[in-house]
Amino acid sequence: MSEDKMMETGIFVNLNEAGLAKALQNGRVSVIDFWAPWCRPCKAMGAVLDRVAPEFAERISFFKVNVDAEPSLALRFGITAIPTLLAFKGPALLGRYEGKIADRDVVTWLESLLNG
Repeated sequence: MSEDKMMETGIFVNLNEAGLAKALQNGRVSVIDFWAPWCRPCKAMGAVLDRVAPEFAERISFFKVNVDAEPSLALRFGITAIPTLLAFKGPALLGRYEGKIADRDVVTWLESLLNG
């Protein structure tokens, strides 16, 4: 499946600097999970998102940024702690969440992004 097709269906896509602008031009709410492979809370957050994201895949595009592989993106968005979730609509930042969050709280946060 092409990267374009993955973005359209809301499947998690790993972002790099080159893909960021295109990802944020899709007209939908986009959530970016900043994480690192060695980070235990990031793995826990990833599991939460894996469970919750399918419910929102028609309305929200989900992306991941490995801060070790893409330090320029982490710097650009002021990521000082991981995991951090950033939500955008186009280039506009809608929300930010740092740290692990429970499934129900992620659902509430995502719904607020769509309804806000």
